[in-house]
Amino acid sequence: MFKTFRQIEEEHIRFFPIPDRAVLGVRNIDCIHPLKQKAVANIVRSIQSDPILFKNIEAMWVFGSSVNNCCNIRSDLDIVIELEESLEKKAKTLIGLLRETTKEQDEAEDIMGIISRKIHRLSDKNGLDLLWKHEIIPNRQLYKNIERDGRLVYERTSGKHADVVRNGKR
Repeated sequence: MFKTFRQIEEEHIRFFPIPDRAVLGVRNIDCIHPLKQKAVANIVRSIQSDPILFKNIEAMWVFGSSVNNCCNIRSDLDIVIELEESLEKKAKTLIGLLRETTKEQDEAEDIMGIISRKIHRLSDKNGLDLLWKHEIIPNRQLYKNIERDGRLVYERTSGKHADVVRNGKR
């Protein structure tokens, strides 16, 4: 089946970075709609400079309207955060628990709460939707959308996500 012009355009979409020093050097910033570039750059800079965020966040992707031409002044920012490996293991055990949690699970939940609050404070007036990578169910539509359209904007360990590069997207 032939692709529509819109499908082809969205696969190869690139934006001009806004003329602001804050966005310089942010990975894949040219893949983020100009209305959301500063918010993304603020979050990435905070992850790099805040010890709690830096220690516990392995990677961050942006997806949704922020990476295509559907973005407008009322759009929110959609991000996925991958936690540091040991914290992610603790957090995974939280899913589906109905009984008492362990000290490690409580710690993971506390750190995730701190990360969430810090990142939400950095969003623009339209807010953001923060998803945890370990909570996204593979092969569901949301997972497929993020895998197809998500743009890696932060990676603590450079090259770790090289195996998930698809169609020139990182």
